[in-house]
Amino acid sequence: MLLLLTPMAKLSGQTADEHARPTGITISLGPSANYFHGLYEDGIEKWDSGRLNFQLNGFIGYTSAHSRGRNIVGVFGTGGYTNEETFQEMLAVQEISTDELKINKYFTFYQAEAGMILGNILRLSTGFGRQDFETVNGSDKLYYFSSTAGLLIGLGSFSWNIDANLQYGRDFSNTSMRFSTGLMVRF
Repeated sequence: MLLLLTPMAKLSGQTADEHARPTGITISLGPSANYFHGLYEDGIEKWDSGRLNFQLNGFIGYTSAHSRGRNIVGVFGTGGYTNEETFQEMLAVQEISTDELKINKYFTFYQAEAGMILGNILRLSTGFGRQDFETVNGSDKLYYFSSTAGLLIGLGSFSWNIDANLQYGRDFSNTSMRFSTGLMVRF
């Protein structure tokens, strides 16, 4: 097979390795678990299972044929839920007071970020996010900016992601952190 690719690659001006490298649209989707850390200054002395939540990650991007290090630019999307205990901690960290929350609820959040994957390993992205919640007086939202740095470890058609997400600005007076890990399937 390599013998067949080599003459074709020479005709197009590319090496066999460049010719075999996939280009074009890349799509990934997968679940993750996230852990709300809170403020940067807070130490991680013990595990608190009440801060554990789940989310779904998505990515759509473009891989260029001229990108020797497999750099991909695109849009990252995250949607998930925040349990009541984590949301109460989030309000305390941000020094936000609300009407009485509806108990035993899961509150959804959404994030959209633009960025890139460098060398098919390092993720850097920034964008915005929204946290939805319900009080006894109805639905409400908190808006914030979102930035993420992470690692993608390739496992064939899967990748294992490890991310650190910062949430800051707009309705948030302090910067808080959320760590996540999970698998993504590449389509």
